[in-house]
Amino acid sequence: MGGESREATLAFISAQGSALAIRRLCAVLKVARSGFHAGRRAAPARAEEAAKEAILAEEIRTAFERGRRRHGAPRLQAELRATGRRASRKRVARLLKENGTSPPRASPKAPVTAG
Repeated sequence: MGGESREATLAFISAQGSALAIRRLCAVLKVARSGFHAGRRAAPARAEEAAKEAILAEEIRTAFERGRRRHGAPRLQAELRATGRRASRKRVARLLKENGTSPPRASPKAPVTAG
């Protein structure tokens, strides 16, 4: 199961758990009971991580705008590091891509020929 469909499945089992047995719901939906309970225990940590990610994305967006929408992931990561915020270059690049913020691509240069 994918991440979002798994979350939806676990939410459905939680919602129906008061009316039906968790054991039966897990069996019908082909979800391990241990996985269901582990997912419920991990939900607060996932929510906290998502909140931190949103804050970091906002900081990246602000730095991107401050750089007149020209800075890429390496330079943005360096700016974040200078302010004391730690994030890998790949994470910065992923957040840039997910939020639709990326610097414009340079147009290809015409070849120079001697003649």
